[in-house]
Amino acid sequence: MSEWRDAACCFTGHRSIPKERLPHLLEALTLEISWLTSHGITEFYAGGALGFDTMAELSVLSARQRNPKLKLHLVLPCPGQNKYWSPRDTEVYNYIKSNADTVTYGSDHYHNGVMHLRNRMMVDVSRYCVCYYDRASADAKNGSGGTLYTVNYARRSGLTLINLCDEPPDDGDIEFDPTI
Repeated sequence: MSEWRDAACCFTGHRSIPKERLPHLLEALTLEISWLTSHGITEFYAGGALGFDTMAELSVLSARQRNPKLKLHLVLPCPGQNKYWSPRDTEVYNYIKSNADTVTYGSDHYHNGVMHLRNRMMVDVSRYCVCYYDRASADAKNGSGGTLYTVNYARRSGLTLINLCDEPPDDGDIEFDPTI
């Protein structure tokens, strides 16, 4: 792997997370970012989606206050991703965009496949993939969805996967590094 990729991590996860899991997930995310940083990871890539992406982005911005060497790179599918979001979600999205170190778009307009393109762009520059993948979640039940796609692409690309779901999936679709 090249030197720049050795210092990078991407995030992927479900948009909908059960409320009872949020405190544990936020704590796990904070600890994982700290662990990654202590092991030389300074570049963090996220896709700007609601749910886990937003949690990860805010966590990196918080960690960056303590360690200014950390960088948050947003890899967004296209302009207007937040077109149908609530005013509160749009406010948080705009805050994250304005505080990110870089903002890159996969396309200048929406089209089928733009989300997968965004996800591949993040994986292609990373060594680690921190995910929140829950097989029982709504977008994983039918064996499809952006999180499953990205986790499988990351696995095939040789990234170390770190699943922060407190109930790891018990299937053959994805493999996780049990040493982390």
